Amino acid sequence: MIINNLKSVMKKQGYNITKLSNDSGLHRNIISNIINNKTNGIDYSTIDKLCKALNCQVGDLFIYIDNEE
Repeated sequence: MIINNLKSVMKKQGYNITKLSNDSGLHRNIISNIINNKTNGIDYSTIDKLCKALNCQVGDLFIYIDNEE
């Protein structure tokens, strides 16, 4: 299973949804839906904007957990 780590990355960098929305150009609802796992997929352009705004790598935003454990 892949889970997002966006909320944790935001917290470490002192971001809230409003600040990330302003810095990334993404709508608040998109960010909120990602944080709350209310999406089945994320566009590459969205990931790109998040990485640029947060100055992070894709691997910082997502964690893989083996379902069979």
